[in-house]
Amino acid sequence: MPYGGLVSNLEYIYSGTQPQSKLDLDAIIGVLNLAHLYGLQNVDAGIKKSLLHKLDLSNVCMILNGARSTS
Repeated sequence: MPYGGLVSNLEYIYSGTQPQSKLDLDAIIGVLNLAHLYGLQNVDAGIKKSLLHKLDLSNVCMILNGARSTS
């Protein structure tokens, strides 16, 4: 689990905001996994929306594998 993902989820829990712009793709997928694990539906939905905007040919496999691990 990436450290940035854990910090991002804790930041969301305590502040209600989630700054995804400073996270790389691995950390964003880590946030998605943690959000799914802890039942944070708002974070889960926000991350999925963010990943849709970041989707391109160079990262589609990484995003797909990350999405499969949360199912």
